[in-house]
Amino acid sequence: MAHTVDPVALPVGGTAPARSRSWIALVLGAVTAAACTASPTTTGGTTGQIGNLSFVPAGEHVTAPSSGVITLADIDGNGTSDIVTQHLLEQRVDVRLNAGDGRFPVDGVRSTVLPYEPGSVALADLDGDRHHDLVISSRGPDREYVHVRTGDGTGGFAAAPTPPYATRASAPGYKPAVEIADVDGDQDLDIIVGNGRRPALDILLGDGAGSFSAGRGIDLPPDLELYAFGLGNVDGDEHVDLVVTGTGPQTAPGPVTGGRIVMLPGAGGGTFGGPHEIRAPVAGGPRLLSTSDLDGDGLADLLLGHERRGLLTVLHNRNGQFLPAVGSPFELPDESYEVAVADLDLDGFVDLAVPTDRALVVLLSARTTFVPAAGSPYPVGPGAYRVATGTVDDDRLPDLVASSFDGPSATLLLGTRA
Repeated sequence: MAHTVDPVALPVGGTAPARSRSWIALVLGAVTAAACTASPTTTGGTTGQIGNLSFVPAGEHVTAPSSGVITLADIDGNGTSDIVTQHLLEQRVDVRLNAGDGRFPVDGVRSTVLPYEPGSVALADLDGDRHHDLVISSRGPDREYVHVRTGDGTGGFAAAPTPPYATRASAPGYKPAVEIADVDGDQDLDIIVGNGRRPALDILLGDGAGSFSAGRGIDLPPDLELYAFGLGNVDGDEHVDLVVTGTGPQTAPGPVTGGRIVMLPGAGGGTFGGPHEIRAPVAGGPRLLSTSDLDGDGLADLLLGHERRGLLTVLHNRNGQFLPAVGSPFELPDESYEVAVADLDLDGFVDLAVPTDRALVVLLSARTTFVPAAGSPYPVGPGAYRVATGTVDDDRLPDLVASSFDGPSATLLLGTRA
């Protein structure tokens, strides 16, 4: 799973609405991109019937004003997904507990109020107690910080006894993004943090008991001033690799024409080798959204959004060569900052849910390409730059929830057979 920050996500570049720029996370990746010569495939119009899946709005509103990062996870262990939302301006993280049937009553809201703006958040069991713990990034006047809070299994997150972990110098106007992964191969989860502007990443190595120590930092090519990052097995060895996409400063209006995609191979022990350019026929301004294995071959494929463009590029990893999927790039209503990758129609192949400002595009796998689900794109709230998938009701079909940074409510869409 990859995370992204557009200052956040861990990742950063792109022009989002003014209120939204402060939290959108981008994924780190870096590859020199050639101009795209293929015509984009529209995601509207005729819908595919792959899996006969569609989504319908839930009967209740999920009140979550100015929500940013949004996650579905079983926080309280009742077997259904709860909703976790980041609220940058309100300085809190909320958990909305699921009553077990897809309802989220008001008395089930648990708020973690913070003395700082949460730039990015991520969930994982960091100490082995089978409860989700919370990792939060923040930015101070001079430094950036990573805060670890311990989950109690009921929606509460207590501050760790250790002080927050300080990273490198902060970048004005940009919040650091965090990603959680085992980067040193010891079976314990680690934290990777970057702010999308400073050409370096910090690593915090976990001990499996909830404590972390500074690992060896990662220096990125200095011209990647606006970048996103992600982790995955790109080269097929036993080490986790790092992918970073980025561009230089963008001052001219209109679509971005340049950009790079770079892979830093994992060398073991939480270290990475020097950058290798990934060259692929993609449009300008590539922004890494995900490093997921789309075809089950064990290698990370790349999903890219694009600065100031409503395009989604899908690149299949063929033993280190990256080739566009049939129909890629896919046309979107607006530019995207995140993608959820999951088998939404339960046919054994992964599908894509891509949020944009006011529309959520769902693309179902047709093996060599992707086709829109019935009814896609679905209307969602303004500033819907984040999406999560899980099961919130008792029908066992995947559901979706989209954030709304510029609106009062998140949008909950229930999976149904079309």
